[in-house]
Amino acid sequence: MLKKNGVDIRLCIDDKQVNAVTIIMEYAMPLVDALLTDMEAYLWFCSLDAASGFWAVMVTERARKVSAFVCALGHFELRRMAFSLKDAPMIYQ
Repeated sequence: MLKKNGVDIRLCIDDKQVNAVTIIMEYAMPLVDALLTDMEAYLWFCSLDAASGFWAVMVTERARKVSAFVCALGHFELRRMAFSLKDAPMIYQ
């Protein structure tokens, strides 16, 4: 754990071992041209800020066990998705 802004803490977790045995989820990113074509039919649009978006996604009980970590303060299990996990971007989308 590191101090962030001198007050908050930041978790620094090495997920190399978990990522090494994780099977990558296949997800095809949509093409921008196709998205723009689909949007032609709409009159209203909305923009969202996804700051800290990964922390909004709850993890399964199994994922909590797999992503557990130990530090000087004890043993912890993540309740929310960390961006360091290999499949996190595909799940977040």
